Amino acid sequence: MTLWAVAQKRGVAAAELIPQAIRGYQRLIDYLQSNGKSRIVLFGSILPTVSDEQQTFQLEPLRRNASADQRQRTALALAFNQQLQVLAKDAGLDYLDMTQETLDEKTGLVNQAFVIRDRIDHHQSQAMIAPFGCAKLLETSALNG
Repeated sequence: MTLWAVAQKRGVAAAELIPQAIRGYQRLIDYLQSNGKSRIVLFGSILPTVSDEQQTFQLEPLRRNASADQRQRTALALAFNQQLQVLAKDAGLDYLDMTQETLDEKTGLVNQAFVIRDRIDHHQSQAMIAPFGCAKLLETSALNG
């Protein structure tokens, strides 16, 4: 959502800001590595869970006022994750992404099983996503090496 807000403010497409965001990640990686950190794992962004109808109920104005619908926000998250995965590969880092596990192939949006049911929340259900995250972490060489 932050990319959408910045894009709206600057009058550019949100996807145009992905390279700038990736450069920010690169600077963080460089900083961590220059300070002796070698076990770095990059995590992909989760798929948006707030539906178009729920967006106006977001407490945070940045989220509430974004002009993008859920499909556009999902496409941006997927595009961002692709670039983040490239960065991880180029830097020799592990990359964890759970979008395939949480994507509903029929709708092209987040599978409703991963949406928090008792409130409008832009996070995924921790109870539902935790098993996937734990399994992915155990697969990484960063934690096994």
